[in-house]
Amino acid sequence: MALRNTLHYLLLSEYLNPQTLQKLNKEQSKYKNAYETTPDKFTDDFWHYLKQMKSVSELAKSGNKRKLSIEIYGGIFELDEIANEIIKQNPNLQTSQFRQSQNQKATTYFVKFTGDLSVKNKEEKVKLSTLVSEPDFSEQDTKKLEPVCGENSGFNVDLNSVFLSTAPWATANFSKPQNLDYKNFEALKDSIKAQIEALGKNERSLSEMVKFIHGEFKKQLNSPLVSNDLRVNICLESGVKSSSDLLNSFYLGEISLALKEGLNNKNLQTIFDETGENDIKIGRVDMRDSANFGTVFSMLEPKNYPLGAFASEYMLIYSQQIAVNNIMKLFNEKKGGIYSVNGPPGTGKTTLLKDVVAGVIVERAKVLSTLKEDEIFERGVKLDGSQYPDFYPLNPKLKGFEIVVASCNNKAVENISAELPKLDSVDKAYLSELDYFRMQATRLLSAGALVECQKSQISQPAWGLICATLGNSGNVSDFKENCLNDFFINQNHPEFDVLKTQGAITSFNDKFKVDGLVNLLKFGKQSYDFKLAQKEFNEALNTVNTLLALLDFSTQKSLSAQQSKEERENSSPFMAENGIKTAVAQARINVFIKALNLHKAAIWSQKAKLGANLAAFCELGKFKKKEQAREILKSLFFVVPVVSSTFASFGRFFSDFGENDIGLLLVDESGQANISNAVGALYRSKTAVIVGDPLQLEPVVTLPENLNDVLLGYTGASREFNVATTSLQACADKTQKIGAYIGQTWVGSPLIVHRRCDNPMFNVANETTYDGAMVWGKGKNKNSLAKAASCWIDIKTSVWSGNGSEAELAAADQIYESLKTLIGANASEHIKIITPFTDVVKQSAALQKQGKIRIRANTIHTMQGQEAKVVIFILGGASAGARAWASAKPNLLNVALTRAKEYIYIVGDKDAWGGLNYFSVAAREI
Repeated sequence: MALRNTLHYLLLSEYLNPQTLQKLNKEQSKYKNAYETTPDKFTDDFWHYLKQMKSVSELAKSGNKRKLSIEIYGGIFELDEIANEIIKQNPNLQTSQFRQSQNQKATTYFVKFTGDLSVKNKEEKVKLSTLVSEPDFSEQDTKKLEPVCGENSGFNVDLNSVFLSTAPWATANFSKPQNLDYKNFEALKDSIKAQIEALGKNERSLSEMVKFIHGEFKKQLNSPLVSNDLRVNICLESGVKSSSDLLNSFYLGEISLALKEGLNNKNLQTIFDETGENDIKIGRVDMRDSANFGTVFSMLEPKNYPLGAFASEYMLIYSQQIAVNNIMKLFNEKKGGIYSVNGPPGTGKTTLLKDVVAGVIVERAKVLSTLKEDEIFERGVKLDGSQYPDFYPLNPKLKGFEIVVASCNNKAVENISAELPKLDSVDKAYLSELDYFRMQATRLLSAGALVECQKSQISQPAWGLICATLGNSGNVSDFKENCLNDFFINQNHPEFDVLKTQGAITSFNDKFKVDGLVNLLKFGKQSYDFKLAQKEFNEALNTVNTLLALLDFSTQKSLSAQQSKEERENSSPFMAENGIKTAVAQARINVFIKALNLHKAAIWSQKAKLGANLAAFCELGKFKKKEQAREILKSLFFVVPVVSSTFASFGRFFSDFGENDIGLLLVDESGQANISNAVGALYRSKTAVIVGDPLQLEPVVTLPENLNDVLLGYTGASREFNVATTSLQACADKTQKIGAYIGQTWVGSPLIVHRRCDNPMFNVANETTYDGAMVWGKGKNKNSLAKAASCWIDIKTSVWSGNGSEAELAAADQIYESLKTLIGANASEHIKIITPFTDVVKQSAALQKQGKIRIRANTIHTMQGQEAKVVIFILGGASAGARAWASAKPNLLNVALTRAKEYIYIVGDKDAWGGLNYFSVAAREI
């Protein structure tokens, strides 16, 4: 019952959490003109913006494949208005607490008109394609021309495109939550569609139809959010689908699925456990408590080490290795569950995840080493009408090793996806032994780079095809194009000679091509001895087991017990001595390399079957049965061990995966993740590793805490799951038995050696946020800029624009120009300007446009998960309430400080801020 209540609450909160519209300038392209208007001005503005499009003349060309469509986003509202309108309806919910403006817009509805548009002048009707063919079209007087639509006119509403946001509906019904049943919403949507369909049967002016549609949505929703503002896209795209179905919360379907099928799911029951704080403390092992040293160090017994290790230059250190050992123990038990890792910035979270990936690959290789070649795949499956099998299911013994990296943060996903395969992520000493489809991996990693306006194939060298960023349709297309499909190249391509030397180029019908993975497997002549690869892998395993058995655990335990905290945390027990890898460390890396070689030998031994499966992946849409699509994706994991995706794309990409179908879920930056984000991913995953820091910025949500409390009360869910006050990381940490107390906060398995920031940033963050628990791993400041020094620029002003000040921005601008001189080339990449307040961001944009300053500020949220040599931190904050909001928790200051690797410049009123929580330490130290 408790889990059902919590999921019901999350569902209601997501009704009020619509996706935001892109900025208008990001919608523009050669074949799309986007603008804002109202129903009354529709026709005049349509002609005005259509005439601006030079590409419109293509409609008149014979054989033209481009078709006109008109997309309308109607009833546009500011996200802030959701909470404002609810408070107007319920004045008792009003508080004096400062609320940050989100400065983002969403839409009430979306409709799309398609077909062959005609226009009318009195009784005369002419095709638009004819009209635009006239040379003086852009100069013509079109005031009396009326575009028409309707069932028989050739241009009408695409009823399948009609979209309705849940936010205005839920806002109107907030005080009557019993009405917030999705069936009611669907009935409302169907009613509006029926009205649109009825009106569209007869020909009428497009303007009249737009006014009717807008009025119908406004009348039936009866919500104050539905404004008269429209965004119109005039499109001349070919085959481009609208993303209107992604304008509601991405997570409605995932939460609904969990409510229907996941109430007994182990991971969901764990993460949403309501056990009282006193009971849940039982059995906790605090790694910071010296009384627990014996228990903690036993986690480093040789028998607990994974048999393989990633081929990194440096081995994992103390706390990292403890986490990996525990994660792999949980994974190998096959019972499933959640393990949380508390990883503040710069503590080696990605390094840790690399070893987890290596451990899982080795575990699958252990199974593979017991199979015959013809046992790797099962009998092929034919679709109706196929002469040959369309795909081959993987042996069930080789399933359960799928690794998915997920995050709510696009940048986090991209960072891990790039870090795993790139060439400098591995020790150069092993490069000659590591070649796991290196050319295809390099193509994929290099896809975004350009060389002389041609796509580069080798600008980002990779060692192996270990990871692919998928999830959304754009990423899937990129993967197909840049990894699975061939790339044709001519001899004057700047990289032709290099690629030819590497043996990547083959001739094809008088053309030259770089093979994609599909054809490489289908037609490649490489051969690997599968039995020999099995033999070499098993020999490597035996070597590791022998060396592990010889390790003297008691002596190492005694040595570690005598070390200081700093020495112990920087040590790599059994794996490195004075920074040099031990024999057992090298043997574990060798096991990983031999595991990859075994996989590669298996792939080549079954190249025809895997080639068919990868070709099937390229046409996944034709496989209508869930189990078929699932089998094809599972075989992709056999070739590419790790797939990454944002949570926003997770439900769609893995829609064919059911409960526990993913072997291992690795969630990064979980401190930013709203608990709603991960419901579907946790349901679909057997084991989940939640990595992040609850002391980073908390998730951004539409509704403030007190409005969420109303929904919690209605559903009977616990207040600890209020999405405005908690995160996925905080929920996972609570359930973790191995961790530490940071002040009064219990966190999961902690990583405490920080290697990103110089001082004073490290010292201030450690004191204000981490209760002094962190260890500075750098040892000394880099001091790369001789004349630079971190400092607080004290600015006093009485002139404010909201929470922004021109005086502070001008000071930040001067600092930026001085630093540019010191840094030289690419200075803008090394200097980032951030602020707590959106008012400062808006004011910086306005002043930059006026030519008064050169800088552009961004909110701190935009820098989460990133770093820079220098950070300029503009405080703003005109009112005491705004400053109290920014200093209520250490999170905001912590993130600002830990973005800066070498220098931080704080700009603001030192007297106003210096006495506040956490900022007082910064004022003392900086």
